[in-house]
Amino acid sequence: MSGTGMNGAHLRDLASDALRRWPRLRVALRRADRQLGRQVAQLKGTMRAPAPRRLFRAALPAGSSIQARFVGVLDGHTLNLDLEVPPALAADVVGAELHLVRGSTRLTVPADLRHAGDGLAVSAAVLLCARPGGLDLPSGGSWRVECRLVSETGGGDPVRVVGGATERAAGPTVSAPPCPDSGYRYRPVTDQAGRLALAVTAPGALAELTDVRLDWTGASLQVRTFGWRADGPVEVGLEPRGGGESLRVQGELVGPDLLRFSLPLSAMTEAGHVRERIFDVRLHAESRRLRVGTVLHDLTNPKRSLRPPAAIVWAAPGRSVRVRPYFTPAGSLALACLPIQSRSTDGNS
Repeated sequence: MSGTGMNGAHLRDLASDALRRWPRLRVALRRADRQLGRQVAQLKGTMRAPAPRRLFRAALPAGSSIQARFVGVLDGHTLNLDLEVPPALAADVVGAELHLVRGSTRLTVPADLRHAGDGLAVSAAVLLCARPGGLDLPSGGSWRVECRLVSETGGGDPVRVVGGATERAAGPTVSAPPCPDSGYRYRPVTDQAGRLALAVTAPGALAELTDVRLDWTGASLQVRTFGWRADGPVEVGLEPRGGGESLRVQGELVGPDLLRFSLPLSAMTEAGHVRERIFDVRLHAESRRLRVGTVLHDLTNPKRSLRPPAAIVWAAPGRSVRVRPYFTPAGSLALACLPIQSRSTDGNS
């Protein structure tokens, strides 16, 4: 009996002690659980699955390829390439061709083969857009770039080119400007397998300034339209900054997609304005409202690089105006007009 009683008391003491320690034990269990969760997360991170591009490459046949050492479209319409020919492909090679492929269409242009160190290199300058001798590539997709190495017997299959656009240091020009003639953009890209391709994009609706004419008796703008064609009248709107009524001027067609607008300097320097006024220039055609400016260039900041000359122009009897055109950093055209009062006349000169 006494032994049984002692065991019961001992058990009760153990239970009481466990109840006292339970809050601390619960906290310790929670800490251990959180630590275990962090370790599992770290373990999952080290066992990350291969990237989709690597999986895609692994699924492709391990055929021959040529590495691109330089790729660029620096002037907006000339694809420049420099390719390194692997030694395994250089035997008996006497010539080279460049192929642009999309779907069932394959275009061929000549390339130059030269010795570079102990091996061979292929270079090419491919004129794009609709210029004479150029490739008029339709937009809406990418053209895969391939190179065919011609052997002494005249054989040789096209080989895929791997690599992308060559990175350039930051400077006053962009790496892939639009074509100044058509507005098309030709961008070197890589597909999922790392193969070189050329993406072709048609221009959106643009109103590109081509000329600002300032002389003693008048001022005018010439604007070329890209990516659209107006079926009705086209007007230029002159919108004064700081408020005021917008002025409208109808354009005159002077060439294919080329319009000329004479500026209403008298209204732009109406009586009561003695300070310089700035007008933002917009083009209006049917439901379109486009900013007039310059985007078909390779400049990162046209305001800093393009500075059209200012001139003093006759605006009305007894009144002239200094017209100072300039571009915003985004390339939009603005006209700063400063009225200049002339000496009143009494009919004698």
